[in-house]
Amino acid sequence: YIPNAIVINGVNPVFRPVGGYFERGQYALDIYDRWGRVMFHSEDINDGWDGRDGSGYAQEGVYVYLIRFFSGDGREHTRRGYLSVFLFDEE
Repeated sequence: YIPNAIVINGVNPVFRPVGGYFERGQYALDIYDRWGRVMFHSEDINDGWDGRDGSGYAQEGVYVYLIRFFSGDGREHTRRGYLSVFLFDEE
């Protein structure tokens, strides 16, 4: 399962794919902004993106994710898609 949105300071604040049977050490998640800048990179299936961009939270908008992994049977898989980022403001 790959979510398609996160809500910073909300109910779903972290983008993290959910899956099983990944070959250890054979996983990478990259998130890009609209200009192709890498906003987040991880090679740990347990790490997720909380919407931070190094100088604070990223702007609301649509981002692109790219997930590369090997399944337990040794096959390589790639998943691409869009991730919407929203900011929950309690005011």
